[in-house]
Amino acid sequence: MKIKRKSKVLHIFVSLSACLAGLLFMCILDAFSDAVYDEKIVEEIGQLVLKRAETMNDYYIGELEYMHAEEILRDFETGDLLEEDLMNLMAWEHTDIDTVNDAEIIQVTLIEDTPEYLSANVTVSWNVSGLDGNTSFESTYETMCEKSGKTLKLSQFF
Repeated sequence: MKIKRKSKVLHIFVSLSACLAGLLFMCILDAFSDAVYDEKIVEEIGQLVLKRAETMNDYYIGELEYMHAEEILRDFETGDLLEEDLMNLMAWEHTDIDTVNDAEIIQVTLIEDTPEYLSANVTVSWNVSGLDGNTSFESTYETMCEKSGKTLKLSQFF
């Protein structure tokens, strides 16, 4: 009788241990998949910021026509930011605005992630040329992206 009881207790203990190990493994996988998701999102936000800078700079230096620059911006921007950038393209045409020689994303910090949008702080290292020569500096920007299916579109940048 004692042997059956010990065997039953051991069987329950092993079953519970296996269940706990499985739950722990699932939690670890979930945390890992969240980290990979965040890493991809952070990279995508940085790429959107660089694409915005490149598109506007290429227009300002004459490498893009207005219609082509507008088409590119509409692909990854939306809302007030898109309208503001389109107005700036026209406003700064044929002026001596500083041109971007190089831009590099230093850091992207995800602030909020909801089903409709996400926000992040983005630090960019700039190397620009202007009337005063070459200048290098870093700036941090607050960004917001709207989610459209599986894609992100920049909607705020300040």
